[in-house]
Amino acid sequence: MRYMDTDLKKTYWWDGTQWLSAGPGSGGTSVTEGSGIDVTGSGTTGDPYVVTAINGGPSNQTLESVVTLLHSNEVASSEFSNSTTESGNLTTFQLGPNSFNYIIVEAIVKSRVDADILKRVNFTWRFKEAGVTKDSYVEKILAHTAAGLDGGGTYTNKLSVVLNGGQTVSTLLAITLQMDFAASNTGGVVESFRVYGVGDQVIEGVVGPPGPVGPEGPQGPPGAGCNVEQGSGIVVTGSELQ
Repeated sequence: MRYMDTDLKKTYWWDGTQWLSAGPGSGGTSVTEGSGIDVTGSGTTGDPYVVTAINGGPSNQTLESVVTLLHSNEVASSEFSNSTTESGNLTTFQLGPNSFNYIIVEAIVKSRVDADILKRVNFTWRFKEAGVTKDSYVEKILAHTAAGLDGGGTYTNKLSVVLNGGQTVSTLLAITLQMDFAASNTGGVVESFRVYGVGDQVIEGVVGPPGPVGPEGPQGPPGAGCNVEQGSGIVVTGSELQ
């Protein structure tokens, strides 16, 4: 006698001793050890393959020298003027501990000499890391005595420096200015201050969705006869006389 469970999609049959069954997944493509997947089951009727583990995992991809903007201040600093001593920090950024290979610091600066004098003024811009000068740039503006021409005028430049990354503690990055001529109409401003991190970035792979369930396995052979009556837990029709 055979009995079909339509909810579980399984077929049961009596082999003379016990009820046996075959269900979904007991057919389809063979999956064996060594293919990157651990399985149980034989793939035969009533003993379908069951995936228990996936060996290895998705592969990762490393993108080299990715540039990341860490800080951007586009608000101009106050002008430093009328002094020959080095200014304080005109603009700053507190760089946290990081794993970057390099740190790029970039500044757009504006220097001016608005005086009717015969003078060459040197503007020294200094990039600092934790108070230590890492690099400096000197601008030279030549002023002249022609009245009404505002001396040497105003100049804007973009400056940058590359620092080693991998700081283990919070580190202050800053830029300062020093001039060799003191006048109220001679000074400099930091127009923009930007900080970038450069390093490798790992893109992790993603596990794909599970594959489709295999087709239902073949139906087993009819078993030897047995007496099944109302009240045994199975509703039957027919007499199946032998």
